[in-house]
Amino acid sequence: MVHRVFLSSTFSDLSEHRTAVQNAIRQLGASDVSMENFGARDQRPAAECERIIREESDLFVGIYAHRYGFIPEGSEISICEMEYNAASALPRFIYIVDDGHPWLPRSIDRDDAAKKLNAFKRELLNRHICKNFTTADNLAKNVVADIGRHLVEKAIQTVQAAPLPAPAPAPQNAAPMDLPLAQAKDQAVLVGSSVISFVSGVTAEQRRDLINSMLLAQLVAKKRVPDGAEVYDWYRAFFEVLKQIGWIVQALQFATQKAAVGLQTDEAILALATTLLGPGSSSLALVKATLDLLKSMDANSPWMTILNRESQSGQTARFQLAVAEPDDKGGLLVTLMAFALEAHSRLTQFLFFKIHSREDVLKQVAGQISVDAKVLAAVRDQIGEKIAEHVAAYVQILPDFDALR
Repeated sequence: MVHRVFLSSTFSDLSEHRTAVQNAIRQLGASDVSMENFGARDQRPAAECERIIREESDLFVGIYAHRYGFIPEGSEISICEMEYNAASALPRFIYIVDDGHPWLPRSIDRDDAAKKLNAFKRELLNRHICKNFTTADNLAKNVVADIGRHLVEKAIQTVQAAPLPAPAPAPQNAAPMDLPLAQAKDQAVLVGSSVISFVSGVTAEQRRDLINSMLLAQLVAKKRVPDGAEVYDWYRAFFEVLKQIGWIVQALQFATQKAAVGLQTDEAILALATTLLGPGSSSLALVKATLDLLKSMDANSPWMTILNRESQSGQTARFQLAVAEPDDKGGLLVTLMAFALEAHSRLTQFLFFKIHSREDVLKQVAGQISVDAKVLAAVRDQIGEKIAEHVAAYVQILPDFDALR
């Protein structure tokens, strides 16, 4: 779930500019959606482009030079103008070549095409604050700056407008709200229906950011999808919040399998973690230690009280496990695993539930998320303020577990 940017322009005259913009968009952690998907030609299928814009795009970037573009048979406007019109519900960023910038004569329209292009540009100038561009590098820098600014504004709006449920009571014997997060040690933290395992080297600020972001996403999902049985809808709301506040979530899709009778859910979690993290990795050892620690806890402990309350609803349950590690550039890389169980008997403790029926269904999804540091920095304080009265009821740091590893 990354931001999807539809890139619209003529092709043959702007290929260098398109490549520069595509690379810049990817460096932002977004994905470009463009005509190259159709074989890089001006005569691309208009209906399919319009569908992709309406159904699969989040932002629209229109780049216009001195060519109007291909006009399909039976139409009076070009595919470029059709694409612009189809994006009326999206944020649109418009760039028009500087008239004084040198351009190849063969890439400049004449006669009727030029008249249509000029009329289209006048419409764009009347509707938008358009930016002029010259070189490919100049254009790419403008696009990155504008999209980056938009993502920050969107993140602020998301946090401000986020609907939250009424605060829940904190469990008995809950630890103080001021969590002792430390960079120099492995730690695990329970956040509602999620457990986050932090590898040594992740800074205290990064730990706090991930905890707060995961809590905000869960609270919004809980408010928007109060029916615990609607697991897919809950996860869609959860990941959408993360996406909007600065987390770059790779494409995630649930894999559904009939669980083997006798399988315990923590065994399935460990199997997926082994595949993702590697059988001999220190990260996997941290996951094992975390699961062992949870398994040793009394059902009435504050950790299990929160986990059972937030993960289970009748015969369905959900659980998220994240492993956060520092990357080689000082950033944060998170491996995220999410699980959903649909059982034919009432669930007790999801983490250690044993499959009793061939009809029980276990769904799992995994991927990696990273962070757009500029976007998250812009909303860090707002997120903290938004969730402040919920922290004690949802967040508990797990005891040190060095002795278990």
